[in-house]
Amino acid sequence: MKHENETAHAAPLGQVERGVDRLATLQPRLTVRLQSFPESNGRRNWTALLVRVEAWDGLVGNCGGITVARGEFWNRVAYEAERAKLLIGERDTEPDIMDYGEDIKTPEEWAGEVRGGRPVTAPRKRANARGKPTAGLA
Repeated sequence: MKHENETAHAAPLGQVERGVDRLATLQPRLTVRLQSFPESNGRRNWTALLVRVEAWDGLVGNCGGITVARGEFWNRVAYEAERAKLLIGERDTEPDIMDYGEDIKTPEEWAGEVRGGRPVTAPRKRANARGKPTAGLA
């Protein structure tokens, strides 16, 4: 319970406050970055990284992030990056895999999301093996 003489503390830049009052914890804000890396054969591979928004020393050897996806075709890695953005709350709709279906090697070749994403709703009830409804995503 908060007393009248206590002041509310704002979360530091780049962090999100989770919980209430004394049980609150500060967690870093995350984003997904899509980046290309050169290969020894002259080609380049695309990598989607889950990284912190604020600058920090990071994880050694991986540009300060965790690899979400990696591949030669930009669109395939971009699809997984957009799915990761949905998971951390940076987008409201699930990306349509058909928008990312052709083999595209650079972001300049891509036409964008034509079909748009599927709105994410509350978990739907689905039937288990015995036909009884269970909570969860279909």
